Amino acid sequence: MKYFLICIFAVILVSCSDNKTYIINGRVADSSLNGRYIYLQQVVGSELVTYDSALVEEDKFRFKGALSEPFFSELTFGDTKKSNYSPAVFILEKGKMEAYIDTFSYVRGGVANNNLAEYYAQTHYYDQKIKYLDQQHERNIEEGRVSDSLSMAFEGWHRLYSKEKTDLALQFVEKNNDNLAGVLVFLQNFSNFTREEVRNILFYAGPVFKNDKAVKVLEEYMEKTEKK
Repeated sequence: MKYFLICIFAVILVSCSDNKTYIINGRVADSSLNGRYIYLQQVVGSELVTYDSALVEEDKFRFKGALSEPFFSELTFGDTKKSNYSPAVFILEKGKMEAYIDTFSYVRGGVANNNLAEYYAQTHYYDQKIKYLDQQHERNIEEGRVSDSLSMAFEGWHRLYSKEKTDLALQFVEKNNDNLAGVLVFLQNFSNFTREEVRNILFYAGPVFKNDKAVKVLEEYMEKTEKK
């Protein structure tokens, strides 16, 4: 009987530990990153706070730790302006996750991060089109091949791609209006939404969404400005 109780107690302890454990198995596309530390950072307001770090060896890295509650995170080497890779923005939560660091980086694992990775892949597509458009426009200026018609075409395509990117963000938030993935995309894009779109999002949002501190601050700000 005593042995049985000890076994039950051990199982409970393991279960509790597993429920709060996160594991990130990551890979990097650039072997020059071997021997460097990658940082797991927590997004706090507009700042990044280092939560943990890991050494990249043989193009791989690994994070493991305890977690009290999920939060917005970023995987970065801290010098994005000097590198060709992009930081991976995701939600740190319990369970196993897979990360890949390249010119387009992502973290998968769990419904929220899988949805985020797919969304970021789609936005990356529009970002690349806008980047190419800007490069072509700059080249035309340098070569003196700018005309009113070309400028109008550039502005038109630029508006179209930007609108499609904003529409994509709006659709994602509306489909994820009660989870942290939706909150993250909302906070990243709310300045591109109309006030009516923001009001509709907040009206139909679930508890997870509406109880987020940043969302509450934004909602209070909107209420104050609308009363003036």
